[in-house]
Amino acid sequence: MHARLASWFSAGALFALGCGSSDKTGMMAHTFAVTLTANQENPRCPDAGPTAAGSATVIVNDTQVIVNDFTWSGLSGPATAAHVHLGQANVAGSIVLTFALNPQSGISKTFVAADYPTMPMPDQPPNFDGLLPLIRGGGTYLNVHTSICSAGEIRGQIGP
Repeated sequence: MHARLASWFSAGALFALGCGSSDKTGMMAHTFAVTLTANQENPRCPDAGPTAAGSATVIVNDTQVIVNDFTWSGLSGPATAAHVHLGQANVAGSIVLTFALNPQSGISKTFVAADYPTMPMPDQPPNFDGLLPLIRGGGTYLNVHTSICSAGEIRGQIGP
């Protein structure tokens, strides 16, 4: 009987591991690899660097959005801003989360409810909790701005 229970628990543990992952806080998390390119910007900046590109890893759990190793290179000039925006692929959207001004490539930042706008724009969810499913569902993107490409030089959709 004990061997049968041990076998059942082992199979259950393997099943649970295959259903998702937990972040370092133990919460269920979704992890997304994001690739940023100039061609994803809408509208595309005609003066974007010819090799402008970037990448990041975004982890979303029940209380945080963690952006790790957000890097870029080949831009037309130094980055002036970087954001998380609302918007489906090929749709420009409003800013919902902001990195520091004049960010440096290689940044990592954890966003929590206190980082969400206190007075969201009409197209934005009323709170941070409402933003999390949009991120998980592909309704947001990362982008990097430069002086030459002030509306955004590179962009990458977050999510599936």
